[in-house]
Amino acid sequence: MDKVSRRLGDFITGCVSLLCTTASAADQQHLLQETQLVLTEQRVQINNQGEHLRLPVEDRNKAPTTSVYSVYGQVSFMALHVDDGSVTVNQFGTNSIENNRLGISTSLKQQNSLTVGSRLQLGFSHGATKDVVIRQAEIYLDFAALGKLTFGQGETASDGVAHMDLSEMELAGRPNGIGGFANRYHFNSNSNLPKVGDAVSELNGLYRKARIRYDSGNLDGFTISASATANDQDIALRTNHSLGDIRLSTALAITSKQAIGSSVYGGEEASGKVVSGSMSLLSNGLVLTAAAGRLLADESLRKSPNYYFLKPTYRFNFFDAGFTGFSASYGRYSSFMQNDDVAVSRGIQVVQQLKSLNLKAYAGYSDVKLKRAGENFDEINAIFTGIFYKF
Repeated sequence: MDKVSRRLGDFITGCVSLLCTTASAADQQHLLQETQLVLTEQRVQINNQGEHLRLPVEDRNKAPTTSVYSVYGQVSFMALHVDDGSVTVNQFGTNSIENNRLGISTSLKQQNSLTVGSRLQLGFSHGATKDVVIRQAEIYLDFAALGKLTFGQGETASDGVAHMDLSEMELAGRPNGIGGFANRYHFNSNSNLPKVGDAVSELNGLYRKARIRYDSGNLDGFTISASATANDQDIALRTNHSLGDIRLSTALAITSKQAIGSSVYGGEEASGKVVSGSMSLLSNGLVLTAAAGRLLADESLRKSPNYYFLKPTYRFNFFDAGFTGFSASYGRYSSFMQNDDVAVSRGIQVVQQLKSLNLKAYAGYSDVKLKRAGENFDEINAIFTGIFYKF
């Protein structure tokens, strides 16, 4: 711009000088002064316009924007044999603890403190129901140390608080015992009597729903989460700590008022807040997992449904391909259908990991016995085996 203004000035000065050859000395001096004043004003205006016309320069210190897209999923197959002493059922299908899933996740990192992402996940079963469900359809804003906000269908803050398990063998046994595989089966094979899932529950929070959820950043091994759905709210605390070869993971949650035990199959409804949680302690190859929960019944004559669950596990590397694990489980479930109902579930499980192939093969046995005053229910036994692939 300075070159332009100088050349324009020279041109105007030349023209003025030409005119001055025919004017008097006084007129020439006056004309030159006015011309110089005009030129000075023109240079200032041109320079100011040049500042507005300059193109923005890229800030090389600005953090780059990074986009990540991924497709993930898992495939699960299980063979199940159920026997209540009088009727046996054989079924090929999906492990309901870890069913077939397919998902897409995206993330866009902007600056150093914000990541915007989404998750869409479908769940499939190929047993008798052949269901397809939307497990996740959510958008999240991750502000790093300030925490994460999530909107849409997905896990509530309390979902999964019953499932802390460092053994990596949860697909063969969770706190709902045999209910993880045979929750739809009726006692005594009588459709008018309770199902396994009515008498056995792990009180695993609000499960998956359309919600708004907040998760804090890592607070020295602690994470606080809270969520709200259209009708429910919950809050949860999770911890993860390590000391040498020892690891400890815990979870605890409380939810707004829930209801279980409908009048169907002779049940008595109980409603109230749910408090539940779990912990898992890993030391070398030994793992101790425990879970417990209680629905705080508001009804004056209704006892609070509650349970506890224990699962010791031993893992070792017998094969180079991956760990081999053996576990035993015991769960006691009280007053879920009626006051003083007691269901007991026991089980043994074995899992073989094939790490390089992302495979796990598993097998196990589990049973459940329901006790109720004045009634007799046959024990239900289940034998299962399956294979699980994750990608």
